[in-house]
Amino acid sequence: MEIRGYRDEDYGKVKELLMATDMYAEGVDTKDALGRKIKFSPDSIIAAEENGKIAGVIYLTIDPWITFLHHLAVHPDFEGKGVGTALIEEAENIAKKANAKWAALMVETKKAEARKFYEKKGWKTVNTNNLMFKEIK
Repeated sequence: MEIRGYRDEDYGKVKELLMATDMYAEGVDTKDALGRKIKFSPDSIIAAEENGKIAGVIYLTIDPWITFLHHLAVHPDFEGKGVGTALIEEAENIAKKANAKWAALMVETKKAEARKFYEKKGWKTVNTNNLMFKEIK
């Protein structure tokens, strides 16, 4: 498995992965939006590739104050094979290189297995706030 930066030509496979894992967000996950994201911050989308297939992906918002992790998605065919762990470790390494002292992520309340996964990796729940979005026009 290769852990690498997202490339524009990955878009179709990444969108398919996000849709298969119920994580695709219309407007946020468009090809244009992801292109702008990596142009602004080249290390902000990490892909796991196995035999030409995108096995997993994670997005980062990199900031030395606090780095946010978003959209950790692992293709169902690759669950339990270390893909999520490899992506989290790479994301944490990128945060470290940016001198971030903290990293944060949000887990949907209904995703108990995801919460257990993160807890095994040393993440702790600090509050139960809801994530809110607003499109900036």
